[in-house]
Amino acid sequence: MTITINVMNIKRQVNVLYVILLVPLFIFLTACAARQPVIDIPQTPPPVKKINRPPRVALVLGSGGVRGYAHLGVLQALEEAHIPVDVIVGCSAGSIVASLYADNQSFRKTYDIMMPAGFWDYADISNLTSGGGIVAGYQLETFLLQHMKARSFGELNTKVIIATTDVHSGKLYPIESGPIAPAVLASSAIPGAIKPVQIYGRALIDGGVISPVPVELASKLHPRLIIAVNLSTKSSQPALNSALDVLDSAMYIMGKRITDDSLKAADVVISPKVGDVNIFDIRRKKELYLAGLSAARKQIPAIRRLLAQTDKARH
Repeated sequence: MTITINVMNIKRQVNVLYVILLVPLFIFLTACAARQPVIDIPQTPPPVKKINRPPRVALVLGSGGVRGYAHLGVLQALEEAHIPVDVIVGCSAGSIVASLYADNQSFRKTYDIMMPAGFWDYADISNLTSGGGIVAGYQLETFLLQHMKARSFGELNTKVIIATTDVHSGKLYPIESGPIAPAVLASSAIPGAIKPVQIYGRALIDGGVISPVPVELASKLHPRLIIAVNLSTKSSQPALNSALDVLDSAMYIMGKRITDDSLKAADVVISPKVGDVNIFDIRRKKELYLAGLSAARKQIPAIRRLLAQTDKARH
């Protein structure tokens, strides 16, 4: 007796079963969606805390989803080399690391907060009827409130500027005053995935849409040295095995030319080898951290040399 196996039919049945299993899971997660934390957001941004003189070192932490774990390695390398950072500009994932680090001024404390965290420590599921994205973002705000002493930018130990994108004007919108958590959420609001954040009379989304590595925001402060961390790299032709892979590649294509132009204003560019890691693959966070550490350590001699030159020029 001959048995004929219809492969296409089997695949179709597997896909149906996959959907059947996912629907209850999605409904369950929706029912368990995070509650919006109570944060007092003024109608307009409060006055920015002024700095008396141009900073010596400005660090720009670029966007890149879970690749932001590479920023932890960069911070470790700078601490090891005793290179203090006066200003941090953060975009998307870089804004999360920037805020946590500026709050405690310790690589180790920031590492201990972020490394145990999983995907659902940062994300939640929004109400099915709400528009703009499937993630509300309340969990990310809660995560920051749970792990930070500072609630507003003025309370941070290091000056931080967070890059967001104004949906209506299509321009980069920096935030450096007021409550921190909503600003970080806005900077991290990937279009279509996370709902736009409504603050200061604006609808704000991921700063990486306009400038994945916003060196221009650091340049306005006229620092003596700008160190930029670029996570928008590709080491090989990406595999397109899922919708997330396609989204990852699309975001890379959109941001590459803008990033290249922005990086021209940086004095030192650190580019960790993270190109093969999907921006949502949090399982590889340790690998990403080590990539950042390795790339930053290689640039320490150049950073020291440039700082020595600027110090000598001032005297």
